[in-house]
Parts: sequence; C-alpha cells; structure tokens
Amino acid sequence: MKRAALALMLIAAPAMAQEPASGELATLARDVVSLDLPHALQLAHARNLDLEEAKARVKQGSGVVSGALGAALPGIAVGVDAMRLDGALPGAAGAYQVGRFERVSPFALVSWIMRPGQVVFDILAARRNLSALRHDAEFTGRRVDHDIAQAFYALALAQAHIIASSERVEESRELLRLSAAREASGLGLTLDTQMAREGAARAQMDQIKALNAYYAASLRLAGLLDLDPAVLLVPAQGALPEPPSAEEPALDTLTAAALAHRADLAAIRQQVGVSDAAGAAAILAAVGPQISASAMAADPIPTGKVSDTMFRLPSANASLSLTLSASVIGKAQSAAASRALARIAVRRRLEDLRKEVASARQEMIAAQKAIPLARERLVASQSALTLARAGLQAGTAILHPVLIAQANVQEARSAYADNLARYWSARNDLDLATGGR
Repeated sequence: MKRAALALMLIAAPAMAQEPASGELATLARDVVSLDLPHALQLAHARNLDLEEAKARVKQGSGVVSGALGAALPGIAVGVDAMRLDGALPGAAGAYQVGRFERVSPFALVSWIMRPGQVVFDILAARRNLSALRHDAEFTGRRVDHDIAQAFYALALAQAHIIASSERVEESRELLRLSAAREASGLGLTLDTQMAREGAARAQMDQIKALNAYYAASLRLAGLLDLDPAVLLVPAQGALPEPPSAEEPALDTLTAAALAHRADLAAIRQQVGVSDAAGAAAILAAVGPQISASAMAADPIPTGKVSDTMFRLPSANASLSLTLSASVIGKAQSAAASRALARIAVRRRLEDLRKEVASARQEMIAAQKAIPLARERLVASQSALTLARAGLQAGTAILHPVLIAQANVQEARSAYADNLARYWSARNDLDLATGGR
C-alpha cells in the first residue's frame, strides 16, 4: 500500500520522478520512467517489431527484383563429363565390328533460355511491387507513430484523472476534519460528519479506479515500446497542452492532402500496376516467344582411333519457338479478374480515406470548441466550491452544497482533461488520415 502511495506521488507530480530521493522513494524511482512524446517515438522506431517486419519485406521485394533481372542473363555451368559409347564401326573387308568410346573431360556450358515478354513484365511487376512495399513501410512508420501518440495521450489523460481524484481526496479529508470538529464543538450535526465520511470514502474509491486505469495505460504504452511491463511510465509535464487557436481546416483541402500524401494509398495504387504487369507476364509465359541458345567448351575432340569417330560434341545451338495452348484463355481471364480486384481495392480505400478524414476533422473541431467551455466550467466550479466551503466555515451554509461542489470540481477537472486528450487524439488521427506528421 505504501508503494502504491509513492507511485501515486510520482504520477501526480512528474517532476518528482526526475529528482533524487531517499529511502523507498529512490528505490521506487528506479522502476519509473519519465518520458515525453518525442522520446517515446524515438524508442518505438528503435524497437518496434512492425517496423522491423516492414523493412524485411522491403529487402524481400528487392531480392525479387534482383531475381527478375537475373532471369534475363545467361547461366553458366562448369563440371566434368564422363561418357561411354558403344556402337558399330567399319572393320576390314567391309565388315562391321563393335566399338567403344570412353571419355572424361571438364566442360564449361553457357546457356540462355528466356521468354523476352515474360522477363520484361516480370521485372516491371517486381519493381512496382518493391515501390508498393516501400510505401507500405513508410505508412507503417506513420501508423506506429500514431499508435504510440494515442497511447501516450491516453496515459497523460489517466494521469490527469489521478490528479483530479487526488485533489478530491484531499478536499474530502479536509471537509471531514472540519465536520468532525464542528460536531465536537456542538456546532455541527452527526449527519454532516457521516456524509463527509461517505464522500471521503467515495473519493478514495475513485482514486483507486483512476490509479488502476493509469497502470493499464502505462502497461499498454510499455507493450508498444517493447519495454518491461513492470516499468511504470510517467508522461513529462505539459503532455496535454492547450491547442493554439486556429481556423477550421477545409475538408476539401484535407482530402486533397490525403490523396497526395497517404503512403498506403500510393502502395495500393502500385498494386494495380503489379497486377497489370503480372497478368501480362503470365500470358506471355504461356505463349512466348521463347529464345534459347547455348555454347559448350570442352577438351579437344580426339582423333587418334577409329572409335573416336563415334564422338559428337554439340558445341553450340540456338532456337526460337512459339507456344499455343488452351490455358492461355484461362490465364487471360485470371489476369483480367486480378486487375479488376486491384481497382476495386483502390476505390474502396479512397472511400474509407474520405470517411477517415471527415471523421477526424469533425472530432478535432468539436473538441477544440469544447475546450474553452470546459475551462470555464472548471473555473466556475472551483469558485462555487470556495464559496460553499467559506459558507460552511462561517456557519451560513450546510454541508450538502460543499459535497456537490466537490463532485462538480472533480468532474470539471476530468472533463477539461478529457477534451484536451480528445483534441490531441483527433489531431493525431487527422495527421494519419492526411499523411501528415
């Protein structure tokens, strides 16, 4: 319990996490990490598995391009050839006899077999696929930034709720002390003391809930950062600043920015080109033309014996062929369907993109308009609490308005923090939707 209380002190006052302390506080501080959003993003880019996977896919795509280019080059084989040939050879007086030829010889073979059309479109498809993978990797980086920022804002909001609940606990304890003192002096009622005690207990329960929610938010962010779950993360001061006043961004402008800068949209557009090139390559692989050529170098042909006339060496050959197969029709149909599916995917992504931009924009505007009202509500509720407490101390007011004012202040503090977090989360969503940073 004492450890939880110390953790609450560190969460409610982030600056304390950076100051040296003694005893148990110093021991606890070794389990606490204070960080701001830029450092969280740097840590994510150094350790995130999604980013590592995206980079590996880019390397894989680069290898596919190299393989497609290599298909246009001849192959070279070296080895040792051992053979034995048995056959009929002319003998004396026109008779034939069985002869045998044996030979062991090193050789080098250069062969080139390719379908030019297929090779060209395979290279084109591989290059477009590599471009799509690079765009995917870029979008993965932005999505990781978005997820880290959302988790960071959730942690900052949970911290604000703890601060609000902690202040409510202190106020309720002070009210309980005052009510008990008034009852002891004969100026107050036992009912007032019990109501104050109930309010103090409820405030502490709210504080426990807020602390539990904070631990959950810290655990989620630690998981995204690939940190030890036992580490307690504390957002640096100013994690949820008030946004500057600005005009509402035009929806058309935001949509145009998304169409121009969204990396995932560029990737899916590249996939349309991949399907076009892959379909053409499949058809040309079935039809041709196919060109083949080869040349072999080996030991000189022996000429010392009659049996040497049995040996023949195919030192070079070349051919050009076309293929006509009924499978071409099926391949053409499959390629056309793949192109249609790729285009449908682009259209669907465009529709989703417009919805994402419009939704994030509206959420940000709503939060921006609500922040001044939430601030006004907080100031008014604090003033009402001050007046109610003063009236109770002066004996001109009863306890019930003070309890209501305390609850209103806590709700107003939480609502103010909620709207700040709502704004920055929506701003983060809008940055992702438009391809911004």
